[in-house]
Amino acid sequence: MVAGVCFGWSNDFFGLSSLACQELEEAFLRLNSMNIQEILHILACPKCHGDLTLEGEPDAPVGLCCQECQVVYPIQDDIPIMLIDEAIPKESFDKTQG
Repeated sequence: MVAGVCFGWSNDFFGLSSLACQELEEAFLRLNSMNIQEILHILACPKCHGDLTLEGEPDAPVGLCCQECQVVYPIQDDIPIMLIDEAIPKESFDKTQG
């Protein structure tokens, strides 16, 4: 971390002290190093707030499925796309995967 800079912005932009900014950056780095399985228990369907399950192989998941809504939220570059408008109907998703 560069002193006085937080994520490329001046600390003044965020109103954070240098120490707080450093702690924030370290927290983001820890979160970024986690895989989907490690955070699955805190994720919920953005539409119904129900539980999600992994689609695909455990070491290479391709989506998060909501059984209640029957949709899959795709995972792109290890990032779940948790936007309701980006959800794929489960039936369509299954056809593309199999």
